[in-house]
Amino acid sequence: MDGGPLSIVSPSLPQVTGWRAVGRYGRGTLERSAPSLERRPPSCNQRGGILISCGARSAPYLTGLLRHLQIEETVTLSHCAAEEPAAILANGLQACLAHGPFRRFYVVVCQAHPDDARLPPSSRCQAGATAYDISLQNIVSIPSFHVWLLLHWMDLPTSRWDSLDQLSTWVDAQLQRCLATTPLHNPVELFAAAQPGMAKALFRSQRLSRLANPENPCSPTTNVHELVSFLLKWQKQAHRLRD
Repeated sequence: MDGGPLSIVSPSLPQVTGWRAVGRYGRGTLERSAPSLERRPPSCNQRGGILISCGARSAPYLTGLLRHLQIEETVTLSHCAAEEPAAILANGLQACLAHGPFRRFYVVVCQAHPDDARLPPSSRCQAGATAYDISLQNIVSIPSFHVWLLLHWMDLPTSRWDSLDQLSTWVDAQLQRCLATTPLHNPVELFAAAQPGMAKALFRSQRLSRLANPENPCSPTTNVHELVSFLLKWQKQAHRLRD
């Protein structure tokens, strides 16, 4: 999905054009367009909040996180049953057009191969006759979002896997052991179980990203820490504005 204009059409989604990649997948993604939105006088289409589009696997944790941080008024979570990156992007675009403008747009995907999970890291969203700039960031977990969840309890080895199927099976088994009877689909119970280890998960995720070998397709990796770190900063900013 890298490079060139991207056009996505669905029965309920108007045609959207003008998406263009200007960065790369993973670490080092751009978070602000130039000139920076923060340095320009605010206008009607620059005061939006945050949009997160995700699949079914990551929705419960992210729902619990937003409730815990009490930022649901300014962060919109839109999720779909599909896990394919293109479907999650299309779902987010539909929410973007229906409920925007948004300042930032995070697309949270998990995929069995890194090349299949790439999306443009920044973009321009056009809705009908009204266009507005939006910063888009791709959040990827390989082979699944469960890698991020497992980091709340333990580090992950990076070089012992013969296949992604073997890695995925191991991750799911370890996570089931850590969660015991906690249901993965329940936002309140899942986040309550994971929350005590969130600081460690942020540290482990950053380290895992640094150690990951891009030439080894069987390495677990995730950059969910980029999204969670931003939401923590967003919460602090929101609390300062209330005070």
